[in-house]
Amino acid sequence: GRGYPDICTRQFLNWLASQLPNIPMFILTDADPYGIEIFLTYKYGSDRSWIESGGITLPQIKWIGFLPSEANNLSVPENQLLKLTNSDKRRIEKLSKRVLLLEENAVFDELAIMLSNNCKLEIEALYTLGDKFLSTVYLKYKLEQH
Repeated sequence: GRGYPDICTRQFLNWLASQLPNIPMFILTDADPYGIEIFLTYKYGSDRSWIESGGITLPQIKWIGFLPSEANNLSVPENQLLKLTNSDKRRIEKLSKRVLLLEENAVFDELAIMLSNNCKLEIEALYTLGDKFLSTVYLKYKLEQH
């Protein structure tokens, strides 16, 4: 998928998971409130009503990054750190409540880091570490962890 998950994409992935139940499913998003919301939508469905969201979930999907907590360890240049907007902060508050109810403690911690640092990052920030850093270093490392 790409961007906010539409029902057709979620249905396809749900079908794929039913056909290949042992295949791992991962998601890579921006380290921002929208990226986290995208992950939650794939895993748990939309925060709208069950009927409205299609009732399609992918409970096995794992969020492997890009995590707000990784910015310092990866030495992402400061000019890539984007300041949170007021809208971002409101979305973080809303998402924090949702992830607490879902017992997604690691996601809650990432939201808290984002709020504490008052910044977000896009995946494109990883390209400042080298043209192939995302594909040859970051993703390789993340997939080896799982």
